[in-house]
Amino acid sequence: MYMVCISILSFHQKSIKNMKIFFIIQFSFPFSNCMQQIKAMLAELEIGIAAQLKKEARKAALMIEALRNRILTMQEFKDLTVDQQQELKKDFELKLSDVKDQRLIAALRDLPRRFEDEKYPRLLEKMESWNRFSGSDSTYPKPSIQGEDRIAEPSYVPVRSVSVRFAKAWLADDTDVDRYLESMREALLAEIGKGKRIQI
Repeated sequence: MYMVCISILSFHQKSIKNMKIFFIIQFSFPFSNCMQQIKAMLAELEIGIAAQLKKEARKAALMIEALRNRILTMQEFKDLTVDQQQELKKDFELKLSDVKDQRLIAALRDLPRRFEDEKYPRLLEKMESWNRFSGSDSTYPKPSIQGEDRIAEPSYVPVRSVSVRFAKAWLADDTDVDRYLESMREALLAEIGKGKRIQI
């Protein structure tokens, strides 16, 4: 039992509380007293982990709900059929269910980011494709190819991936802000000019 405790706690020595448990195991005698102290600390540690897990789950759910609400308020979504709307909503519901079932803090922190980077753009593309197919008005550009009007396939670019050219490492005054915003505007318009949409 002693060696089992040592092995388990050796993976968690970054926590101050776990370090205390580690040293109790190493240097406390008799062993029965040592185990009583460890049980009390482990119980407290479990409470802390459960609270942090709940906090991360709520944070992840809020991020996914924000993405869902953004789509639900778009005119392109309102132009879809009821079945199409339900299909898009289902993807968000499934991801929120994954959040509820997840028991690893690291995974909860990564889950909304991966959803936003991988699944969310595909949902936007699907929504745009349905609108084009149904003949609904689309704000997506229609470049002319070989003399014929043709709607390009949607290509979504996360706004954080757009490179903004700016000479300074920080913004210090109104002039810096104005110049940075102008540089950002130019970068965003350049992407849009290539037939892309900026995912925000």
